[in-house]
Amino acid sequence: MLNYVNKMVEFSEFIQRELSKRGWSQADFARRSGMTTGGVSMLLNQTRKPSPDTLKIIAQVFDIPIETIFRIAGLLPPVPESTIQKDQLNYLYDNLGAEGQKELVNFAHWLREKNDGYSAK
Repeated sequence: MLNYVNKMVEFSEFIQRELSKRGWSQADFARRSGMTTGGVSMLLNQTRKPSPDTLKIIAQVFDIPIETIFRIAGLLPPVPESTIQKDQLNYLYDNLGAEGQKELVNFAHWLREKNDGYSAK
């Protein structure tokens, strides 16, 4: 039971952080997600456990991988932070057009060269 309570608190805190990062109110989030403001309030107050369908909607609204949301909600086992970051990068790459994908790869090459202190040219 304690793990369930901890996951609910962690999930609620995650939603709050995401709202703050975006400058959204609970009402903004409710409009974007199609949830009621009461439903959003219940998630944030940990009085309602999110359903898998609700988690999918939240992932779409925040534009993050569904696996990330399921892990935060405790429905998938935890993984190292580096795996989460790789999943997020893959998700972003997959959701860019061809030109955006090329730009992302070029940026990654530039960043690696900058960090490694060498040029591949």
